[in-house]
Amino acid sequence: MQTLYRAKSTTVRGGFLAGVAALMVWVGAGSAAPFYGSLYTPVREGQAIGPLPDEPPAYYPYQPKEMRTLEELPAAVRAAAVAHVKARVGEEFYARLRFAGGQFVDVEELHRVNPASRKFRAQVPAYLLRFDFEMPKSGIRHYTASMGLRGGGEVIRELDLPASAKEPRKTAVKALAEVCAGLVKQRLIDPAAATATVTYDRKGDRLVWHFEQALPGGAGQEVKVRTVEVDAHTGKVIRQS
Repeated sequence: MQTLYRAKSTTVRGGFLAGVAALMVWVGAGSAAPFYGSLYTPVREGQAIGPLPDEPPAYYPYQPKEMRTLEELPAAVRAAAVAHVKARVGEEFYARLRFAGGQFVDVEELHRVNPASRKFRAQVPAYLLRFDFEMPKSGIRHYTASMGLRGGGEVIRELDLPASAKEPRKTAVKALAEVCAGLVKQRLIDPAAATATVTYDRKGDRLVWHFEQALPGGAGQEVKVRTVEVDAHTGKVIRQS
């Protein structure tokens, strides 16, 4: 898990619990960009964004062609991709998604110019698609989901959003402010030092509020990081370390 967003550096007067308001205001982030852009984004307004899109595998010297619209896909592939996404997230949630670009990969050419790509553990998608969505009332300011397709349109990397068509409860997300307040009451995070992002838990097929906080240590000691993960649909803590 990458630490992508840092809470604003500020002093909160009045001790730990007095910092709740600061966390409500400052946990969140700005607009997303490819992962090779800035790793840290100022946080504000009680909202967060998802992890920045993963940088594709090392294709160099091969350069994938950028995709700007779904209409650039072959008609049959486009129809299969749209049908799959709708079947996974449902018509209502699909309406929130905005196509955010993608890539065309000529797999044979990639293997020719970069033979090491034949040993990639994951299959190389011929088409990489990205979709953006937001849920401001829940605190999700921006999230980018991606999926990978073979040349015939078959999915080889599932869209990293919950299968909410089968479980409609997963279309709802607990507000970040509400989750933060609960964690502060349990003294699991310090609102003056915590960072937050929303991620997708592929194994559990759910969105997760992920919090990180550096713990102070003595001189010369290794910095430790506390992590807390909360099921974004139920509000329950699922992991902490």
